[in-house]
Amino acid sequence: YEAIYSGYWQIIIMPTHQCNFKCVYCYENSDFRSKGEMSKNDQNNILKYIQKNAGFHSKLRVSWFGGEPLLALSAVKYLSEGILKICNTRKIMYESEMTTNGYNLTPEVFDMLYRNKIYIYQITLDGAKKEHDRQRIKVDGSGTFDRIFNNLMYIRNNKQKYRLAHITIRTNATREIILNLDEFLDLYNTYFSSDDRFSLRFTEAGKYEQNNSKEI
Repeated sequence: YEAIYSGYWQIIIMPTHQCNFKCVYCYENSDFRSKGEMSKNDQNNILKYIQKNAGFHSKLRVSWFGGEPLLALSAVKYLSEGILKICNTRKIMYESEMTTNGYNLTPEVFDMLYRNKIYIYQITLDGAKKEHDRQRIKVDGSGTFDRIFNNLMYIRNNKQKYRLAHITIRTNATREIILNLDEFLDLYNTYFSSDDRFSLRFTEAGKYEQNNSKEI
């Protein structure tokens, strides 16, 4: 009852099913990932839907998910600009969040997203570099830790510019990560714990597919 009549409206948008990672515990199979990027027609239909129903709500929260949403950056930008225009016209409060692997969250991309009021992020670091690069690899098998870490450091080093940002660093805990947890916690404490825009969340990694390692 409170959810229906609160005026709060949440929409989850998946602009693409594709992903540039092949994480060892991923539950999204190749058939799912092959569906590609949302068409411009579907993007416009989403805007029409929000325009039609916006008057029934006082606050809208958009969550970007995937796949990897930053592989469809043009769709995220187009939809964000359109939704912001609707909310400003209708005087609706707006907030937005994104679940991303962080690989393509470069300074230029983050700046564009921030200007479109995407302030809240969940980005995964599966432990320190060695453990992370074993679990969260690109499709070509290469590691991803260094680039994600550098993108996070850019946000950390520009606190005044991005003061409204909030980054949850998620860690999918496996046996290897637990055995080397001190190294990762030292890294987090050294670089992020003093910045109140960052928080740390641990989640038990699940064995979602039959071909995943029993070690998980």
